[in-house]
Amino acid sequence: MKVKKFGAIAGYAFTFLIFSILLYFILKFSEKLPAEWGYLHVFLISISIASVGRLIKLLLV
Repeated sequence: MKVKKFGAIAGYAFTFLIFSILLYFILKFSEKLPAEWGYLHVFLISISIASVGRLIKLLLV
């Protein structure tokens, strides 16, 4: 069971990282990202999106 749980957490983290990188490049190439912002800001936006999603899931269940 521990291996399965670790795999689920690792998969979620990897997917989250890929989503953040893609979001950063999309915003950067479309010039929607402020010049002062870097990857960390986009990563924090991704964390907030994931947190809101989890909150909605908790509220609906």
